[in-house]
Amino acid sequence: MIADKLKQIKQGKLSAEENIHNFISKIHKDNPEINAVLHLNENAIEQAREVDNKLKQGKKIGRLAGLGVIIKSNINVQGLICNCASKTLENYRATYNASVVDKLIAEDAIIIHSHNF
Repeated sequence: MIADKLKQIKQGKLSAEENIHNFISKIHKDNPEINAVLHLNENAIEQAREVDNKLKQGKKIGRLAGLGVIIKSNINVQGLICNCASKTLENYRATYNASVVDKLIAEDAIIIHSHNF
């Protein structure tokens, strides 16, 4: 399923923006019941547009181009809340990316944000 989605994005059959929009819509629909996603990256759609622009311009894209990724809430994503699902850290914003986040971004993945597992 993931491989098919990546193939569709790279072939232009599905835009990265549409993919991320669908992902966020699914979170809005299902999260009230499962309470898995704590925070959303408000820049995710814009970041997906950047991937789409790279594709349109024929630039090299990463292996995860346009794929949405949810990161555990104890892994730093620069500028986003990293609260470890703790009330004590509820407003802490990461000042740097964890290495794994840098690697995901380098491959054009879109960080949706943090989950609660």
